[in-house]
Amino acid sequence: MSLLMLGKLSWETPKNKFIKKRKWVYQTLKHLQGYEHENDFPQLLQNAINILQEDEETLDFGNYFSKNYSSNSALWARCYRKGCSVNTNMHLESMHRTLKHCYLEGKVVKRLDKGLHAVLKFIRDKTLERIIKKTKGKNNIYLKKYSFKAPFILTFFKYKMINHVMI
Repeated sequence: MSLLMLGKLSWETPKNKFIKKRKWVYQTLKHLQGYEHENDFPQLLQNAINILQEDEETLDFGNYFSKNYSSNSALWARCYRKGCSVNTNMHLESMHRTLKHCYLEGKVVKRLDKGLHAVLKFIRDKTLERIIKKTKGKNNIYLKKYSFKAPFILTFFKYKMINHVMI
């Protein structure tokens, strides 16, 4: 089964002038991509396309997305790819896309300080998301994997600190 990623989506379509709404469009498409209920997905997809095509700024992109991506949603929507595993490279590419489009506004950054500032903002936001998920009790496989190790690691470091101070 081939896999189509929305990250490969061409943001540079002809007459693509919706710079102010790009972040919103990107987040909407990522939400669609990650949606897991197969029964509701076609209606959500159609609603998103209608919203894109109703707005004057996103009309061209809505037509482009409808023509190129809505017909083969089985290749990019999570609800149709439940048995497909996602590898680490895809996570890395997703992070790079998020940094580039959401934090750097699609611009090439030549200055190191601006790049680091964007990375630090990304880390801050991801940390906040993780804290919120942990507080609400929503655990994914990675949080479950490391949550049982945290108390052991903390007691280990406390033990090392006490022994180091006493010596």
